[in-house]
Amino acid sequence: MTIQMNENKNEVRNLIMQKYISIRTNYAICMDITNLGVYGQLVVAVDMAARHIVGHWYHNEAITTEHVCQTLTQLTKKRSFLPKIEIIQTNRGSIFTNPEYYDCIDQYKILKSKGSSKGHQNQVVERLFRTLQSILRVLICPGWKQKDPDPLKQLQFSSQEMASFVQQAIEKYNSKPHRHLEGLSPNQMEEALFLKHGNEHPQEPTQLIVKNENSLLAQEAIEYRRQVAQQLKGDWLRFFIEWKKDQEKLQKQVINQIEQRKEQVIARLTQTAKEAEARAEEIQSQYKVS
Repeated sequence: MTIQMNENKNEVRNLIMQKYISIRTNYAICMDITNLGVYGQLVVAVDMAARHIVGHWYHNEAITTEHVCQTLTQLTKKRSFLPKIEIIQTNRGSIFTNPEYYDCIDQYKILKSKGSSKGHQNQVVERLFRTLQSILRVLICPGWKQKDPDPLKQLQFSSQEMASFVQQAIEKYNSKPHRHLEGLSPNQMEEALFLKHGNEHPQEPTQLIVKNENSLLAQEAIEYRRQVAQQLKGDWLRFFIEWKKDQEKLQKQVINQIEQRKEQVIARLTQTAKEAEARAEEIQSQYKVS
């Protein structure tokens, strides 16, 4: 799928067009906002390939554009070791269609994509919200069933406590096996895709983002993802341990380069000082002779 930049900065098209099967980690991120009843609102960012919640912001009142921009800033920093984010998919709500949001996303050189107001054009997040809210209800009220009163409509906890519940719900979602991901959790699928592609987007003949339909392209993408899952699924903790080791190794290399550069500069300054001293002595001796 080739993406063309819009000439008009404020003209935002739907670049996804219900293509929800992706094999590129960090290629397309979906963002949306949901109500949490009396507890406020939540914005989440979801990686389309791994269905992994990669960023969120909870607020006990209405989410603002500032909260969305802070979420975007945090997730770009947190995921800097992954390939660059290419697309952010949102709905056409006012928070995602104002200059503040446009300036925020443009500074990261990410393409803006907005679903149509007709139908459900951000299905990945809309479906996720239903699951996340169910997890939250059980965390707030253990043993909760759908026939019971909605815990999200009964204020029982502080905003700090609710923020903790939200974090727990996201961690539970990210670690839960997902039918769409060949039985892997979002954590495991993201790890598998990262181990496959590293910090570069793959250059594969297979279409990298396609519609979820019974087409040849979709079947190729699903088969590709299945093979990656079987070959590279692993332990999310091990993934970060290995990544941390790589970062420490890189840090040591940078420090060594700085030290070497420092030694070179000191040596050059020392040599310059000696040459200046020798020149001064030469001038002084010439002055005495004259």
